[in-house]
Amino acid sequence: MSGRSFDVALREYAPGSSLVIDGRVYRSAGVLLQNYESGNGKPLKFDLTWRCNNCGATGVKENAYSNKESLKCTHCQETVTDIKTVLKPLGFATDFFEPTSNDITSQKFIKMALPRVQVYGETLPLPDPRCGFLRFGHDGTVFHHSSGENEHGFAVCLACGRAESMLDATTPPKLLAADKEHRPIGGATGSHKEKSCSGRNVKTNLYLGYHTQTDVLELALRDPVSGEWLSDSSEYQIVARTLAVALRDTIAEHIGIASTEMGFAVRLDKDLASKKTRSIIQVFDNVSGGAGFVLSGLNNIQLLLMQAFQLLRCPADCANACSKCLASSDSRVEQQQLDRKLALAWLANCKIEEYLHLPEQFQRIDGAELCAVGPIRFIQACQTRRKSNEQPFTLRCYLQGPVEHWDLALPGFKDRLLTWKLIDKLNIELVIPKQTELDIEMQRQLSAYRSMGIPTYTVSEDAIKVSQNNFIGVQVLFNDSCISVITNSEDATIAGENWLITAEDTIWVSSEKLAPALISPFEVDSSKLVNDSFAILELTEQLNGTISGFAARLNELLQVKAPDFATRLSTTAVKQLTYSDRYLKSPWAALLCSKLLSAFISDNNVKVLINTVSSNSVQQGKFITHDWRFDTEQQHILHNLIKNACATAEVTVNTVSSAWELPHSRILTVDWADNSQTQFLLDQGVGYWKPNFTPSILKEHDFYLDAEGQLEDILGKLEDLTVINSANWSTYFVIKK
Repeated sequence: MSGRSFDVALREYAPGSSLVIDGRVYRSAGVLLQNYESGNGKPLKFDLTWRCNNCGATGVKENAYSNKESLKCTHCQETVTDIKTVLKPLGFATDFFEPTSNDITSQKFIKMALPRVQVYGETLPLPDPRCGFLRFGHDGTVFHHSSGENEHGFAVCLACGRAESMLDATTPPKLLAADKEHRPIGGATGSHKEKSCSGRNVKTNLYLGYHTQTDVLELALRDPVSGEWLSDSSEYQIVARTLAVALRDTIAEHIGIASTEMGFAVRLDKDLASKKTRSIIQVFDNVSGGAGFVLSGLNNIQLLLMQAFQLLRCPADCANACSKCLASSDSRVEQQQLDRKLALAWLANCKIEEYLHLPEQFQRIDGAELCAVGPIRFIQACQTRRKSNEQPFTLRCYLQGPVEHWDLALPGFKDRLLTWKLIDKLNIELVIPKQTELDIEMQRQLSAYRSMGIPTYTVSEDAIKVSQNNFIGVQVLFNDSCISVITNSEDATIAGENWLITAEDTIWVSSEKLAPALISPFEVDSSKLVNDSFAILELTEQLNGTISGFAARLNELLQVKAPDFATRLSTTAVKQLTYSDRYLKSPWAALLCSKLLSAFISDNNVKVLINTVSSNSVQQGKFITHDWRFDTEQQHILHNLIKNACATAEVTVNTVSSAWELPHSRILTVDWADNSQTQFLLDQGVGYWKPNFTPSILKEHDFYLDAEGQLEDILGKLEDLTVINSANWSTYFVIKK
């Protein structure tokens, strides 16, 4: 077979199809198998691809050999029934003994299935949220596959690689019947005329395919007046596919590339709030890993959508699509799947073009423009606009919302600030409203930021609120100008896990016509921060090493840095440990928490109480550091990991639904048998440390398993996992004596 990209190879070389090479017509007779081609003798790799009939989500579960019946949707947790077993071949092969011809009129093609595309990324509303939303990300999955001539997959001989299309869901082709021998086409059994390869080696209902990660942009449209989504009817799927092609071609024109560099698809999806099914428009980069093509126009999405709609108005007034409007030079666009007039009729009926502008509350802001990429990407774009790297670049971050909701030591928040400061060399300023009352721990954290070159200022609340229900998130000062980034979401201005994050109803705009706010230095009362009853441990690499030795290294550190506490720990019994941490949401955090607590527990019966927030990730994780989707798994595994580390402990795991129900600090309280108490304040909790993945297979975690299966998987990795600090800057343990 000649070299092709895999999606092209699947379309042109699928078993049963004919192909012309040097004037001769060959028939593809099978696949090259992984184990025999590589010579390593390892089992073949099968994946599962699935589609949820409830919500429309799709996915790929790699290396899947069992638990197929218990597979659940990563989006809505319904049991998945539409499951296909997938084999990724190394290539395709012809039968050496099968005659060829030069009759190109008898060519046969195997229809290529439409790609399945899924992305769990950032979600942004369109300029008017009533029109719908965007979702985009670099970790989108595109699954290309061939379902065979009859769309029931292939029968594949796992010994020689010969493959034929299934006749129906249960009937294999006669050539590869289980009770018959067939002639091998190669592989371990060689290639000869005799029928010597057993039909017992044939596996039926296999789909040939592969998946790749790339940049994906999704667009969900709805009627801004009625609120009805672009539905899943066959008619509206044609509308969605037509709009997908128009958007792809418009983006290609915008950045000056061929439209074939990008693909398009339509995904059916259920709005879990309204229970309405909708058609999602998808555009993705064809190159594996993504090239940034489909995401390049995010900040101009309003203009690009209007241009895409205009593209439907064909100058040749064609019936559905032609080279003057949508068909262009892309041979993969099947014109019967496109209908520009049908799409124009939908646009005219819902009048969406009249609503694609900023809501009235933003129109009152002088110079307001949609910031569709969100503030973090916008800041990155501003850095590229600097006249020189030596020129001052100040990023003023406004912290708002209820102060009890703030979490100034959250690893993600802290890492974002210090990356801007230490890596990007930006001047970072934190700005808080005047009259803000901060507890001693918040003041201590602000003092720590100041020592790292990030000062804090105050500002009047009137200066922060641009208008009613609009809040300044950041101001970027460079090139002798000030750009304000403003949002309608107060939650996005709270120092914590949602800081500068967007949701479906979060709108960001930028303006270069607002003056910098007048700020004043915030003075921390240093006298309150110095107290002889505190011992402070500054940590970087001291606890790095095997996860199994984490507790021992912590005990050794306490003996050196806090000898009084270490002595008491060895002489006084611990009655109860209470640990409060909002972010024990991943297998890694749970494992590290169990090792942390085991450092304070001897063989006596100790009560252990864990207070944390329920894990409710919007997507199914893949790595051990990803969050669980459901708190039942979180509670079971966290409880049993602590029991594994401290067999005699009486463990209670308490989860709450909202982060606001727990204090922002990570607090470990030690209740002694003599009824006294010591508190540990952990600057960033266990979130400061990350796993060191060597080998890389250790980073994977099978969230598809039930809670007991996941626990067994984690415990099986204990001897191999190692822990390292996640940043060059320090974290702190404060011991209140």
